[in-house]
Amino acid sequence: MLFLCLLPSAHSETFPADALSDNTRRNGIVRVYLSSLNEPHALDLELSAAYRVYESDVVLPAGANVKISVNDADGQIKLNYAGQNWLLGEETILLRSTEEGVLQIQQAIGAGTYPADLRIRSVAKNDAYYLEVIACIRVEDYLPDVLSYAIISTAPAEALKAQAVVSRTYA
Repeated sequence: MLFLCLLPSAHSETFPADALSDNTRRNGIVRVYLSSLNEPHALDLELSAAYRVYESDVVLPAGANVKISVNDADGQIKLNYAGQNWLLGEETILLRSTEEGVLQIQQAIGAGTYPADLRIRSVAKNDAYYLEVIACIRVEDYLPDVLSYAIISTAPAEALKAQAVVSRTYA
């Protein structure tokens, strides 16, 4: 089962990292903490569209299989693709090249596919580091997934509509 927690968000065309502690929803974007990943030390991603690393010249092509890990000694995030490694600091953002782009997180419980930009941050805990992963998802993409977890599809149409209104209001 996938557990979602809403966190403050901001999103613009360039998605500035210093604005990430703003409102929960802005410009139709919801930030979702991927708690079901259970504080991973590494992520294996499969990209359906090209992604780029914010404030970097690193561009990852569609179909890429990418590994993101954190160094337990200093909390630096490392991205590995096609035998190359990039150090990305203690926080990074992966931005989709198109709104239709999705990524698959191999460690995710449940669907594991997200139509999202990803904010990844290293967090210290018990003398080690783990990756905190936030998916930045458009409300239109977020609602169908939330509804599938919140109410059964065989519920009366009016109940589904009411749940959609509540979910959108909460988002």
